[in-house]
Amino acid sequence: MRLARAPFGLAAALAACSTAAPPPAPPGPPTTTAAPLAATAKLAPVTTAAASTPAAATATPSTTTSARCEPLRPELPSIASGPDEPPPEPLQDFGTGTLDPFYEHVAAVLRGTAEDHVRIGVYGDSNMTMDFITGRMRRVLQVRHGDAGHGFVAAGQPWSHYRHMDVLHGTRGGVQPYACSTDPTGDRSYGLGCIVVEAGSGGRSFFATAEASAPIGQAVSRFDVFYVKRKGYGRFEARVDGVTRATVDTAAAEDELGFERIEVDDGPHRLELVATTAARVRLVGAALERTGKPSFVVDSFGVGSLNTQAQSRRSPELNRQMYARRPYDLLIYMTGANDLFTLDVTPSLLGEMIAADRRALPHVAVLLVTPADRGAGVSFPKTLEAVKQRRELARANATALWDMWQAMGGMSSMSRFRLRDLSIEDATHFNEKGGAWIADRLVYALWQGLARYLEAHPRAGCERADAP
Repeated sequence: MRLARAPFGLAAALAACSTAAPPPAPPGPPTTTAAPLAATAKLAPVTTAAASTPAAATATPSTTTSARCEPLRPELPSIASGPDEPPPEPLQDFGTGTLDPFYEHVAAVLRGTAEDHVRIGVYGDSNMTMDFITGRMRRVLQVRHGDAGHGFVAAGQPWSHYRHMDVLHGTRGGVQPYACSTDPTGDRSYGLGCIVVEAGSGGRSFFATAEASAPIGQAVSRFDVFYVKRKGYGRFEARVDGVTRATVDTAAAEDELGFERIEVDDGPHRLELVATTAARVRLVGAALERTGKPSFVVDSFGVGSLNTQAQSRRSPELNRQMYARRPYDLLIYMTGANDLFTLDVTPSLLGEMIAADRRALPHVAVLLVTPADRGAGVSFPKTLEAVKQRRELARANATALWDMWQAMGGMSSMSRFRLRDLSIEDATHFNEKGGAWIADRLVYALWQGLARYLEAHPRAGCERADAP
């Protein structure tokens, strides 16, 4: 098997995080096959597409385009080629230009004309709690286009296998984590991530930039803190590098989403949110971003055992308020693997969530992803039903679709992943190498679509470049 050299311009191999995998819990999304990554997954060099790469990967210059805004030539990230590798699985669009606004903003970032980051929010289940897929996506995009910051991290840690790559985070003291799937709060006040933590006096959550060995994530310019305001709730302090920067009162007449932005000099920092009263506080999480040159931010919302029914427990109003602070260009639903026994209610619940997403973010692109294959031998029959339903839901809701099950190689592909050391022994969860394999193929599919969009719209992202 060989790695084709593709043009994403990634530097030499960069070390990845621990290959520890989550314990058996319902699956998350799978995707493509990349070259067999080493035990410490590395960012492979970028490659020119193999025979299956579309001709549109390089746009042809247009004689009608101004000299200040030449057509872009998007570079495809590297994926493995070889007789054992399935062909790249392209995106499907069941809407009318569903991804066009996303691609327009991407084009502006690539041209240097954008005024803000491209933000991608990814919902997932236990295959996402270790950030293996989204962490690799973040590395691929930020190593090439600039470190924009880690993005969102939940304040709670409901499971030992909830941890993100290229950032430090956790809790201390008297805290109680909740998740909408395994440890629900009994109310709907979670925010987008479906994970919160409640803390009494001295309890705390912390978030810090990555260690020096990490390829990205070593600096932050601002912390955006999210919490729940409620009658009877107490106060917390936001401390940066040991210095109190804000004291926040979380009491309110009705439940609403609280927000506090803390600006810092760009560099390494540690934020602690420390409860200072006996009255509890409920912390949602923090987003770490950098100001300056716009790039790509990938927010990972991985929740163990998440299915559509559990995800629908979130408050639509708190979601709307959080979307106002996290204006995503692309929302990816890598869910569905745990819908196996609630297939009857999934269509209406998912349809309602997507409709609410679009009301809150009218220009957001929505991408549904089929579940990963599952099973140590032949594919689990109920998984095949969930895959079929996810395809139907993409069509019914006029979203884009990426068929990860097919990208893995289709029937019984998880058993082949086990043989290639791309999953753990439960034949359900990816290890770090498998997560990187999937991320590479997903980014590849997105960039294939970008190339097609730029071929049809050679002046995409040119608005500011044309200004005098």
